[in-house]
Amino acid sequence: MKCHPGVTSSSHCAGRPRSVGQRGSRSGATDPSRGRAATRALARLLALLFLLSSCSDAPEPPERPRAGGTLHLLRTDHGIAHLDPQLDVVAEDAALAGGFLQRTLTAYQPAPDGGRLVPDLATDTGRPSADASAWTFTLRAGVSFEDGAPIGCDDVKYGVARAFATRELPGPRAAGVRLLDIPLDATGQPTYHGPYATQGNDVAAFDRAVTCSADQRSITFRLARPVGDFNGAVSQLAFSPVPRRADTGTGYEGHPVASGPYRIAENVPGERLVLVRNERWSRASDPYRPAYPDRIELDSGLSAATVTARLASDTGPASALADTGADADPGTDGPGRRIEGFQPFVRYLAIDTRKVARLGQRQAILAAVDRAAVNAAFGSPPGTEADGLISPSLGAAHEPTHLWDSLLGQRIGEHGDPAYARRLIERSGAPMPALTLDYDQAPANDPVARAIVDSLRRAGIEVTARPIGRAQYYRTISDPATAGELMLSAWGADWPSAATVIPQLLTMSGGHDLSRYDDRSFAADAATAAAEPDPAAAARAWARLNRTAMAQAVAIPLRFDRERRRVGIGIGDAYIWPAYGTLPYPALWIRA
Repeated sequence: MKCHPGVTSSSHCAGRPRSVGQRGSRSGATDPSRGRAATRALARLLALLFLLSSCSDAPEPPERPRAGGTLHLLRTDHGIAHLDPQLDVVAEDAALAGGFLQRTLTAYQPAPDGGRLVPDLATDTGRPSADASAWTFTLRAGVSFEDGAPIGCDDVKYGVARAFATRELPGPRAAGVRLLDIPLDATGQPTYHGPYATQGNDVAAFDRAVTCSADQRSITFRLARPVGDFNGAVSQLAFSPVPRRADTGTGYEGHPVASGPYRIAENVPGERLVLVRNERWSRASDPYRPAYPDRIELDSGLSAATVTARLASDTGPASALADTGADADPGTDGPGRRIEGFQPFVRYLAIDTRKVARLGQRQAILAAVDRAAVNAAFGSPPGTEADGLISPSLGAAHEPTHLWDSLLGQRIGEHGDPAYARRLIERSGAPMPALTLDYDQAPANDPVARAIVDSLRRAGIEVTARPIGRAQYYRTISDPATAGELMLSAWGADWPSAATVIPQLLTMSGGHDLSRYDDRSFAADAATAAAEPDPAAAARAWARLNRTAMAQAVAIPLRFDRERRRVGIGIGDAYIWPAYGTLPYPALWIRA
């Protein structure tokens, strides 16, 4: 119980004051002195009641973050896949590098609800043209690399240029750079090939798409189409500055030049990464990163037993954090605090709408699937049943589609409704074609495929599971000639926006439309939503399109993934950051 500031005795905050009545003399005559005493007692009682009325059961104020200490990060995998910012597209790695090492034009504020977009290297979140086909950002003054050199527009532009060097820097690429107005060749690849290529390279196209002001304080991006949330795209590490003088091509991976509050002191790939404070970083120029720890140590390739042992021995401020791989048994709490929250990923089963062309047949597939069995087959950490393709981590764009309540004509329980599925097939006017279920061959996916096949067969739907090796899987299912009717897949937003989900999965130009959904009206509405600069209006538009897609039964949403971590007792502000499905690295601090 919390009390009025003037109360110092605990007795003033607990119990109930006794009633005090005025007493006469034994003889019945009034005693003035007793009257005065009673008056004083009543006054004291009223004062006490006033103090009690000021007490409340409000919780104590939260701890205030403090600077100092060493943050220990423990991972059972092989560590950060890429430290080169233009190659860093893994959510876990990007959240860590973006929180500690590299700056981008904008960033998403760490928060349990996902966090809003805020300026980072830029002074604001960007200024779009009237039709959102161009965006301009003004860079902050007083920002420098770890060697003290100032960061200007040319450094940001050079970093973006490196993202196109797919020959010299092989690896994944951020989706944001593909939005630039650079022509594509006959194979669908950009005609610009980065800063290293000397022949057949459309440098002029890149220079038109990305321009710098004469004073190096502003950068403008011209896009191939209007993009209302391009300011979210530039939060990707592909838009981090790189000094041309320090670029060593593939060697840059070993020691990228820091623009954030920490720099690399030690890097043993796959084993250990140590970050220390970047003395050239200015807190005044970086309101996004509080940079609380003095030092960050990441140990990778550890066994789950080692992580558990280190957490169990953690009793002080030198706290450890463990990744999900260390928590093999979802039913065992183990040492440390457990935190859990949404990732930006959805697992779904795409239905080829050309091969299963009748709506009633696709609806029957949805109605037949035993969603509870499928989600159990996915294993740990447990997810949340999905009702659409937009994850709850994407905020307002995630609205209930009522898919399982009413969208299929009646409520469908979590175990499916085989009888209703049979009726839907009958109403469709044609027998269900034989189906093939393609899935990425892996021990974790085998029970999922079995659960899907078993539940469809209970509705009289014949389906054959076809496992495909990982190296060939997406190549196979991306080709309509080789793909089956059903394809198990997963998708995560490139940045916290449904604009990186719905167009990609449900329009023919999106690049991952496994459903072969080719509806001109839907595609036009998606293009309008993508060009909408007002986040609230765009979110409403994406929610409507998500519901439309579910009504058309173009895919079976199976699960919204959740992330689970264990953290040591000395870590402050530890939660799952929905924007990345990771720890909120920029916000972490060490308790004294």
